Amino acid sequence: MILEYLGRIGYGSNGNSIVAFMVGVHMDIEAVINSGKKVIVLGSAERSFYVERLLYERGVEVHAYADSSPAKQGASLRGKKIYSLFDFFMMKRLILL
Repeated sequence: MILEYLGRIGYGSNGNSIVAFMVGVHMDIEAVINSGKKVIVLGSAERSFYVERLLYERGVEVHAYADSSPAKQGASLRGKKIYSLFDFFMMKRLILL
């Protein structure tokens, strides 16, 4: 398992500092960048914005979001569709972060 510190990514609405880590079984951030796979961010709340920005700064484009909330599924966030986790379960050419 890989645990990689990605850095301080901002502050939450409560003023607390937000940091990001990437946890991976097989990949570090360089492997994600070089994989050519679509990146899906798990969750579509406030922290997903910071994760997307951090990935963008490292050259990774987020393809979509996956969220467990039925109320959010089917909507768009920053121009990217929000799907259910089930929608991505069997797909091979993507990375869930």
